[in-house]
Amino acid sequence: MAKQLKALDDHVAALQKNVDAMQDNLTGALNRGLGEFKGRLDELQHHEDQTDRALQASQSALLHPAHDHSNAAPIASRVVNVALPHPSAEPSAPKPAPVHLPQYTVQAGAPGIAILQDEQGNASRVEAGSVIPGWGPVITITSSGSRWVVRTPKGLIH
Repeated sequence: MAKQLKALDDHVAALQKNVDAMQDNLTGALNRGLGEFKGRLDELQHHEDQTDRALQASQSALLHPAHDHSNAAPIASRVVNVALPHPSAEPSAPKPAPVHLPQYTVQAGAPGIAILQDEQGNASRVEAGSVIPGWGPVITITSSGSRWVVRTPKGLIH
């Protein structure tokens, strides 16, 4: 009987050791995950801060122009004669101008918010209803796998 009790005690001790090891592994995984999440939140905050600074700088530049052109020499107007087509010539259908949509990429996203980067590298924070030049208002911001997608009336921005 004493031998069986000793075996049970050893088995309970081994189980407790396994439980402690699993708890340590779970705690480590949870801490790593929280660290990655905090890092992502810090990145989003950084992008938002950059966007806010860029927006403030552009608004300030619009309100306080750096150069005063009031003393600049006037630009001379120039008359150009253009040959008109002969009235009997068959009119050609006007060709529609190609539509150029500004290029944006989603740099970061979270539910209801995204950070977009334009062709010049400028970052901007958008949310539902924000108007993206050339694309129109943001309809939705959703995640698709590991990336975020901004949907507008003119298409999707990835």
